[in-house]
Order: sequence, then C-alpha cells, then structure tokens
Amino acid sequence: MDFKGKYILVVGAGRTGVGIAKVLHDLGAKVIVNDGGDESKLEKDLNILKNLGIEYVVSRHPFELLHRKPEFIVKNPGISLEIPFIQYALSLDIPVISDIELINSLNSAPLVAITGTNGKTTVTSFIGHLFAKANYRAVVGGNIGVSIAETIYKKDLDIIIAEVSSFQLECTFKFKPYVSVITNFSPDHLDRHKTYENYINQKKKIFLNQNNNDYTVLNFDNKICREISDETKGKIYWFSAEREVLQGAYIEGNNIFWKTESCKELICSTEIINILGKFNRENILAGVIVGKIFNLPNEIIIEGIRTFKGVEHRLEYVGEIKGVKYYNDSKGTNSDSTIKALEAFEDPVTLLLGGYDKGEDFLALVHKVKEKCKKVILFGASGERIKGFLNKVEYSNYLHVKNFEEAVSIAKENAQPGDIVLLSPACASWDEFQNFEQRGRFFKELIHR
Repeated sequence: MDFKGKYILVVGAGRTGVGIAKVLHDLGAKVIVNDGGDESKLEKDLNILKNLGIEYVVSRHPFELLHRKPEFIVKNPGISLEIPFIQYALSLDIPVISDIELINSLNSAPLVAITGTNGKTTVTSFIGHLFAKANYRAVVGGNIGVSIAETIYKKDLDIIIAEVSSFQLECTFKFKPYVSVITNFSPDHLDRHKTYENYINQKKKIFLNQNNNDYTVLNFDNKICREISDETKGKIYWFSAEREVLQGAYIEGNNIFWKTESCKELICSTEIINILGKFNRENILAGVIVGKIFNLPNEIIIEGIRTFKGVEHRLEYVGEIKGVKYYNDSKGTNSDSTIKALEAFEDPVTLLLGGYDKGEDFLALVHKVKEKCKKVILFGASGERIKGFLNKVEYSNYLHVKNFEEAVSIAKENAQPGDIVLLSPACASWDEFQNFEQRGRFFKELIHR
C-alpha cells in the first residue's frame, strides 16, 4: 500500500498510537494524532510527535478532523467503536482499522498470530523464546510490548510473532497470518462486546482470511475451538493435554508427542516444563506445533521448553517468606484464568480477588474458590458483587477491604507457614491501576517490603 501524501488519522496516543504514527509519517503520510485525554498526562507521547513534526489534537475529538476525509482511521484498541467520534466516522464511510491490519503491508516476513482468552502472552513469549534459540531474526509484539508496526518496520526478519486481542481483531478486514493460534475461549470483555457470541466472532477473525497454504492451531480440549474449526481454510493442527489428536501435539502419560498423518514421534518428557499448571502445558504444546510447522529441530524445541521460565504476572513465583509462598498472577483478569491458576496448587490458598468489573458471571469461579481456598480477600470495584456470588455458594471465609494495598497487607498477616498467597484477581485493573502490569509490580513491591 502506498501511503505517500494520504491523510491518515490516528485516534489514541500511547505506545500503539505513537508507534503507528511514526511509521506512517516516515512513509510520507499526512498524519494527525487525536487523543481525548488530558494533555498534561500525554506529555511524553506529545513530545515525540512534536519532535517529528507530527500534528496532534488532544483533550477532545473534534468532528472537523473527519470532515477532512481521512483515507482511514487507525484506532487504539482501548477505544470503543461506540464513542460518538468513531460512530460519526463510520457514518461517513471512513474505514476504521487497528494497527495489526497494517502488518502485512509493512513487512513480508511470515506472521504467527496468537489470540485466545487466556494464555496468549505465554504462548507468544514461548514461541519467541523458541525462535531465539533457533537463531531466527524474530520480533515479538502486538498486544504485548511496543507497537507491532514500529517493531517490524524496515527490519530484515525471518518471522513476526504477534499477540492479538479481540479489541485489535474487531477492526481488521484483510489481516492474514501464515500461522494463527487460538489458545482457548471463555467469556471475557463482555462489557465491551456485549455478548459471548460477539466476543467469539471477533476472535475468529484471526483465521477467516487464511487459505490452504496457511496453518490454524487450535485447542482440542476447548469446546468452542472444536465448534469453529470448520470455519478456517487453513491446515488445522490440534493440541491437547488430555488425549491423542489426529494431527498436532499432545500429552500422553508424562510425555509430549508430535503426530501427523505419516508419523508419531516422542518429543520429550513433561518433567522438563518449568511453569505451573495444566493450562501452561497446553501453552507449551501450542508453541511446539509452531516450531514443528517451521521445521525447528527437536533438540531446539526441547531446549526451548527446558529453559522457558514463563512470563511476568502469570503465575509468577515472587518468593517464600516465613514459610509462605507468594505468586503474582495479575494477568488473571477473568474467571477462567483464575480457576486455572487455583488448579495449579495443592496447598491451602489465600486468594486476592477483585478489581475493575467487566460484567462477568463469577458463579463457576466461586465454586472453585469454595473447593480450593482457605481464605479470600476481596478488593476493588467488583468486590461487592463477588461477595454476593460467594454468599450464594455459602462460602463465608472472606474479608472485603477498601483497596488493593490493604488486601495484600491482610493476606500477609493471616497467612500461615505452608500456605500460598495468590494474586489472581479475575478482574481488570483499571479501577486502581493503569494496567495489570502496574498492579503486579506493586504486589511484588508490597510482598518484599
């Protein structure tokens, strides 16, 4: 696509908006960045734009920017399609896209894209780790780290590995990975997508443009993945931690196997996996399939599994203090993620639960809490509603506190030697924090004080 001389509007600053604006500006586009936020809070981003000579408008979304008829709008994933400014743009037939829609225009390297409700960051990081071991010129980005556009622009790459969210996928039309990976589905972001069906339909866009030269990697243990599998034209590889699959990677006993129509081979023992939980075994299997699609040698895959330590904020071991082990699972921002985290432990768990309420049904979670938790500390905007669910299942060993810091303090005071203190809040962080990373790092700081 030729961007030279074309007026392009970027809505939303931050690392994604600034990154894509820099790339489009360098390609000769006439870029304007628009952000409705407070100018004083955007100072760092605006200084970057100012130094490059990129025009920006902040603190409001003036409709006159749309009357100039931009070629298209690149929307920050965090901005809803329902805000009046975007709705007006759509009424004028101005295309609204996300940054990942431009990946194929900016670099021709094979694209591996990963989505799903839970596990996508771990899978993305593990695949990046594998290809680093194999000395590939690889870039990892998307919904993890800096803007994918800025990361891949003018780079000589062998592979692009991108985590993509439902918020990014909802504004794609021609997005087409060489390999698409869906880790699993469970209800999430219903405050934004309104229904579970809408959420699933956005996620499916990861493979809808694929053809029979491409690959689709799906979780056989997830019912929704099985149900939507006939909608992809890509070659399907399955992964399963529970049963043998027709084609793909699976666990049998304590071993990982790889299977195709023509062969079945042992990869390695599961004993070399260094991250907790059945769900993390599934994440490893998804990465193994991507490695095999690219014909990585088994010794590279095995070494990658053995040396992968997981990602920050995902069942991250913080340390042991006075016989109590602390784990940071701040990335557990929905019920299914927290259920999977609880299933990783046998010892008594004190669970820190709460945060920004995304409108989720917590019933399945509180049943698991009743089974696994010694104590629950509720905090944040969703605390009162979760308390109602706990009362429904007659679980009473909880405390409801006013904020996150108090929750951590009380958890530390009450924990006994042999206990686990787990931050896996099943909610987003936006009531007290900018993101789950800030929440997780504050948790670790509080533990080590």
